[in-house]
Amino acid sequence: ARAQLHFGQYSQLPRPASRAARRGVRYEEKVLRLLTNRFGNRLVAGPLFTFNNNQRIYPDALFFSKAWDTVCVVEVKYTHRGDGWHQLNRCYLPVVRKALPMFRVCGLEVVATYDPSQRLPQPVAFINEIEDAFETREVFHPLHVLTERELRYDGSVA
Repeated sequence: ARAQLHFGQYSQLPRPASRAARRGVRYEEKVLRLLTNRFGNRLVAGPLFTFNNNQRIYPDALFFSKAWDTVCVVEVKYTHRGDGWHQLNRCYLPVVRKALPMFRVCGLEVVATYDPSQRLPQPVAFINEIEDAFETREVFHPLHVLTERELRYDGSVA
């Protein structure tokens, strides 16, 4: 099966109907704006990948290491639930690995709230800095908690 990254084509998702979903979209937009401000062209928000006869996926972001040898697929969720793990590990990571074989590929979930009762197939590795995801062993699921308060008081995000 073939997978391909399409530069210049990005996610244009419709406005969600529910209040909770709109809150999640606003949180995602703020996180991606913060990461773009902090890391510049090392972050690509909402890239389009096609695979298996033009099926499409749009991970929330790709984050490239300083050495440009590793790419981290970033999934942003307001509330940590198992669906973030499944999106990353069962959908996004296999396609990105197929499309970008020249890179080491890892995943990262960024959340505003963490619920420890949510069971995952892998143990969680809490990381303090986004770039720590590049150093996390693959047996762990890297997770970065970035609260709305932290976003609000970071000078780079309105």
